[in-house]
Amino acid sequence: MMRKARLPLLYRVDGNREMGLGHLVRARSLCAQLEQRGIISIILTYSSDNIVKSIFPDDSNIQHIPPDADVNQFIAIMRERYRTSILIQDVRDTDSESVQFLQTLGMMIIHFDDLGTGRKLVDILIDANIPSEKASECVMPVCFFGEKYMVLDACIEKFHQRSKIIPPKISKILVSFGGSDPRNLTPWVIEILSKKYTAYDVTVVTGQGYAEPRVISTLCQKNGFTHLHNITTMAEELYTSDIAVISGGVTLYEAAACGVPAVVLPQVKHQYHIAQRFEQNGICICPFNHLDQTEDVVMLTIDKLIRDRELRQAMSNNGKSLVDGNGANRICDIIESIYDKTFGEKKNAQLQK
Repeated sequence: MMRKARLPLLYRVDGNREMGLGHLVRARSLCAQLEQRGIISIILTYSSDNIVKSIFPDDSNIQHIPPDADVNQFIAIMRERYRTSILIQDVRDTDSESVQFLQTLGMMIIHFDDLGTGRKLVDILIDANIPSEKASECVMPVCFFGEKYMVLDACIEKFHQRSKIIPPKISKILVSFGGSDPRNLTPWVIEILSKKYTAYDVTVVTGQGYAEPRVISTLCQKNGFTHLHNITTMAEELYTSDIAVISGGVTLYEAAACGVPAVVLPQVKHQYHIAQRFEQNGICICPFNHLDQTEDVVMLTIDKLIRDRELRQAMSNNGKSLVDGNGANRICDIIESIYDKTFGEKKNAQLQK
């Protein structure tokens, strides 16, 4: 029987076209799993109403932070309103002063992917983008690092468990640059593919935050490509693809879990670092950094994958070995254990890595 939560927890997260929607999508996945365990999350966000509603159709647990509000004071007000003492923050580059203030509120603080000065003061730090071996160097908080803690769509695990067939000749190329594509790489890649790859089944996926989906639809129609916008079947589209041309964010982890060889064009610096690590593990090819855009290099990389079935097979095997798609469940185990200890529901609960 599902245990009904006595008190909610607070979940601070933002998303927009500039930073992408990955943080909000992660929050949706985790909050859905936590709710199944009887734990309700109150979302605190600066994000616009239309973006939030596109990610959380049921917005009954959403609290919008006023644009001119002090976020720490707003959290303090929400802490009193909901009588809770657990705060999850999925916000990059927090500062130590803010975390110190939140500590004075008597809160258990959990951070995702934080690279700011506040990361050393929180109780739990979770970052799938940092290699797991770095956890031993984490002194202050309890750290959970590595790909096993990447939160992916629940459907990904199902496709991870299926065998991925790597054919001698490819037929489908998938293009996707996340929820918003801040560098607007999508039309550029379509132009590249239109010059040489029209014989293949090219599927272009744009997310909810992409500014001009109609432009992409027109470009795809012109070249005989398929355009899908704001879909719920991304896992299946990835799994049925032979090659993916993608960014270095969550989609890279999804491609790895599905066993799809990937060409990674990073949007930002940290994506470049992730792609480099994945390339070193034989999972993807990252032909340039987050500041470069070289057409010939992209073509040469795609050609290399098309020609080399053994390389594609190795990349597929390596990706599935590294990423299993079960990160959300692991993180929810951690949060549930903290919840039970904090609210006294299981006196002897132990937090284990």
